[in-house]
Parts: sequence; structure tokens; C-alpha cells
Amino acid sequence: MDEQGKPKTKKEILRFCITSATITVARRIINLYYLRMSITNMEGQGKQKAKGKKTKEQKTKEPKTKKEILRFCITGATITAVLYGIYYAMLYVGFSVDISFTTGFVVSFICNFLLTNYYTFRTPIDAENALRFTLCQALNFLMQYAALKLFVALGVPEEVALVPVWVIIFPINFLLMRKLLRSQRFRIHKTKKNL
Repeated sequence: MDEQGKPKTKKEILRFCITSATITVARRIINLYYLRMSITNMEGQGKQKAKGKKTKEQKTKEPKTKKEILRFCITGATITAVLYGIYYAMLYVGFSVDISFTTGFVVSFICNFLLTNYYTFRTPIDAENALRFTLCQALNFLMQYAALKLFVALGVPEEVALVPVWVIIFPINFLLMRKLLRSQRFRIHKTKKNL
């Protein structure tokens, strides 16, 4: 490693990539565990209310939620790789944390919008979802940026400072995205369901 802590040789770069990938996978597993626990708690509350009887809606909702979480994790891992790859490459070249993170976030935002709508939640790509997604991601960006600056200020190395940020933000982002993209409440064009 050079004076700035950046890898110089191919072995160091490979070691860094493997470490980053391992951290990302571990982060996704931890986040999946937290999401599973929150769903289990929600299901437990529903069971207490229904006194052990599941409605038809509850039976069909559970597998859908689990599949959505799995798809969210796959999409998240892909987007994480895009964001972190751009972030680290730009840091390695010599850009600041601010420019590196913002550029990586903008590029991953576009990929995330398409994957989240087409694959994760299977919602239509329209102007309303684009606006809601953009608002959600703007809030997500501000939360991540503030947390990133905090961790860097606390002495976490810039190269790995995004890892604790994602551990904190991931569950919040899942619930926020799911609520905003699925909600009919904020739709301009009401569907028959809402009328």
C-alpha cells in the first residue's frame, strides 16, 4: 500500500476486492436477517390479532414478501457493486469522497430505478413511480451521505466507510421503497381499486 492507504500491486487490489465482496455479502446477510426478524414480528402481531387464523390475504402476502426481500437483496447487491466499484475506482484515481460517492450514487440510481421497478417490486415504470422513486432516493442519498461523512469524521477509512452506512440504511430503504412504490394513496391517476 502507498502512503494514502491505496493498493498499488495487483495482489493488493485483488485482496481489497475480495475483502470488499466479503463485507458486502456479510452486510446483505445481516440485513436479510434483520428484515426477516421484522417480518416475523409483523406476522406474530397479525397472528395474535387473528387468534391463529390466517386470512386469504395473509396467506398470499407472506410468500410475496419473502420473494420481494430476496429480489431486493439481489438488486441491492448489484447496485452495491456498481456504487462501490465507481466509488472506490474514483477514490483510487484521486477524486474526493464527495465526488466519488455522488458519481457512484447517480450511476447506481439509474440502474436501481430500472431493476427495482422491473425486477424487485414489479411495478410499472411511469412518471409517478419515477417521481416517487426519485424522492425516495433523494432521501436515501441524504441519509447515506450524512452517515458517510459521520463515519469518515469518526476515523473510519474512506475505502470502507460505506459498509457501516449500508448496514444502517438498508432496512430503512427497503421499507420506504416498498411503501412508496406500492402505495396507491399518492397516485394522481387512481385505479379502480382506489375508487
